[in-house]
Amino acid sequence: MARDMREFFRVLASGWTAWGDWESLAYDNQRDEDYDPCPDNAKFREWLRHHFGLEAAEDPNEIVGTTDTQLWDRFAEWIGPICPDVVNSRTEV
Repeated sequence: MARDMREFFRVLASGWTAWGDWESLAYDNQRDEDYDPCPDNAKFREWLRHHFGLEAAEDPNEIVGTTDTQLWDRFAEWIGPICPDVVNSRTEV
């Protein structure tokens, strides 16, 4: 979840793993010295830096939190007629 493609690219470049449902989305850094869920991430980061001058998000949860705060109402307007349970089941953030 991001407000625009540039933010979305930064979230992807973080290499963190997304966890979510209709009510929330969070990212978890599961990398350690023996495991990297995105082994080609360094190539993507290089591409992102070269073509857009962007760096990976240090903590993608900050972008997700800002996006949720700013865009939930617009998302609810759009998704509500299609999936009212999404809007009705939402708990306060």
